Amino acid sequence: MTGRQEAVCRHPRTWVHFGRTPLVGVRLCQLRGSFHSLSPRDRFPPTLLARFEPCRRAILVRQHGHGTSAGRQPGPSDLQQLVRRISEEAGKLGLVISTKKTKNMLSGDHQPPLDVFIGQEKIDIVGDFTYLGSSLNKEGVIAKELNCRIGKASAAFKKLNTIWSSKKFCLKNKLRFYNSNVLSTLLYGCETWNLKTSEESKLDAFDSKCLRRILHIKWNDFITNKEVRERTNQLPVSSIICKRRLKWLGHAARLPPDRIANQSLWWVPPGRRRRGRPRTNWQQTVCRDVKDLKEWEDIKALTADRRSWKKMTASCVGRRGSY
Repeated sequence: MTGRQEAVCRHPRTWVHFGRTPLVGVRLCQLRGSFHSLSPRDRFPPTLLARFEPCRRAILVRQHGHGTSAGRQPGPSDLQQLVRRISEEAGKLGLVISTKKTKNMLSGDHQPPLDVFIGQEKIDIVGDFTYLGSSLNKEGVIAKELNCRIGKASAAFKKLNTIWSSKKFCLKNKLRFYNSNVLSTLLYGCETWNLKTSEESKLDAFDSKCLRRILHIKWNDFITNKEVRERTNQLPVSSIICKRRLKWLGHAARLPPDRIANQSLWWVPPGRRRRGRPRTNWQQTVCRDVKDLKEWEDIKALTADRRSWKKMTASCVGRRGSY
């Protein structure tokens, strides 16, 4: 590679949130470059994080005025300025943002998305795209992501057919293969899923089907799912998701207030929602898991005590039932 050393980012993605205000929030992925042209010592220079710190703070555009003048709502032009600033800082480090892999998506059905340019090239406007292995769409529904997860988990399960049919492996080892290769693929990113009861049943049905295949149970054997769970000592997928979701909530709630993960838990978008019944959001899903605490503020207070929250998580998973 001649001249200035370049490292083109492999998977940069841009997710633009539009709401009642012209610009509610911006989430930009971290730049993941291929530093093949650089020596191992220079791949992560000491000044890398320091030079990107102003851009990292500007990623979360808040109503309080971070990145904008005091008292002014963030506008559409702030997004273009943010992208231009990140592009300039990346250029100083020898990074070039690929416009073919950077996307602009409107979240919600409000105003048309703003045209954003990197240099002289326009970023494509899409309705859905894959971000770090998860499928995102402008409607904010989880159905497509669930179908994608089930498809990938099914492919991983079929690749191990020789193990499921082998008599050399005991049931315990087969279940270890299943948990590490299939369930890990199925439940990737499940901590942030807001699932309906029908969607939880869909995941449980896939899990039961796989366990029956491992146990060599045929459809005409008339064995219930409860007995399958007793033989394998496996929790239902819905209970595993509940446990991971509450566990992640406790970690995020105990983070310092300046962390984006903590701010996203308590942030309330401005404006008024449209008429009609709203979709079930993540907070309502957590309140459904924790039936004893209906108010979000009560849950926030309980997460401050690690031991109390751990007991609450165990009781919520136990309430769902082990089988």
